[in-house]
Amino acid sequence: MQALVCEMCGNNDIVKEDGLYVCRYCGTKYSVEEARKLLIEVKVDLSGSKVKVDESEKLDNLFVLARRAFETKDYDNAAKYYEMILFNDAYSWEAAFYFAYSRAVDFNFADLIPETEPLRNCIPPVLGLICENLSGTNAKKAALCEVVSRCTEFSDEVVDVTLGHYLSNNSNPSLFRQMYLNCDAAAHMMYQMGDELERLFASEFDLAVMAVPAWKKGIMLQKKYYKHVAKKDELRDEIGQYSDKIRAYEPEYGVSKSNKRCYVATAVYGSYDCPQVWTLRRYRDTVLESSLAGRIFIRVYYALSPLAVKLLSKREKAVGLIRRWLDRFVASLNEKGFKNSPYSDGNEEY
Repeated sequence: MQALVCEMCGNNDIVKEDGLYVCRYCGTKYSVEEARKLLIEVKVDLSGSKVKVDESEKLDNLFVLARRAFETKDYDNAAKYYEMILFNDAYSWEAAFYFAYSRAVDFNFADLIPETEPLRNCIPPVLGLICENLSGTNAKKAALCEVVSRCTEFSDEVVDVTLGHYLSNNSNPSLFRQMYLNCDAAAHMMYQMGDELERLFASEFDLAVMAVPAWKKGIMLQKKYYKHVAKKDELRDEIGQYSDKIRAYEPEYGVSKSNKRCYVATAVYGSYDCPQVWTLRRYRDTVLESSLAGRIFIRVYYALSPLAVKLLSKREKAVGLIRRWLDRFVASLNEKGFKNSPYSDGNEEY
């Protein structure tokens, strides 16, 4: 059986309009001469009461076009081709995800929440398609890694660009709502990603544990804009809630710092919970932890601190000298805005 098949998208839904042949899927127009060249033999299934055209070749062509458009950052056409695929295969996780993702990444930050919500809303059905229609742990894991990776990349860009725009305009109050909504939508997208991964793959531990990186990303994103929000209680509670979820898989998450303690400072001031040590702990978590050099310093500090504390226990003059130096350093940190109020390690100031 012969049929006209569009050479652009592989669809055979071609109609004649005003002397031209037009593909109703991609809109490509052909002259009569060009249309003659489009005639090809197609496979048909004559079983049952209806004639069914084998459209697998058309779908293959659409996937090639969609992936090519996406790779070249032609997101408008990528979304169009993926939408065409969905019309023919509603169970394709790739088409369902990349249709929403292509629209999301082609955003304009002048919008309040540029396509972030549609992408977030597609996560449950896309993960459901992966769970129900892919067989084998490896196939599911590969698809899930792709979805998580893409969403992580997108959420990072949304927060970094939006927050950067807000700060570069001297924290303009009129831009605060835009900044907060964009950043909060990105963080909650990652939280939802983790929640759905845990819910759908609870029986497959290797896949359910993939929820952890998504939750960690949500926490990290909220930490980025935490200090710019006046009412911090809601964010603090949410960070605590998801930290608890992570600890179900990684019991040491968020507690290793407090286990290590600030040995020398504690020895000098006599307590881990006093104003000076609270200030130093904030400095450790917000400044030192944010850079490679700082993290190396922390590791060296914790490795040498037990020996240093042992030596200081017998040298009162040395303790006095260190305390005077630390007093000056703590005072300078307080002047820069580091608070000396009670502090829970890694869970208050960001």
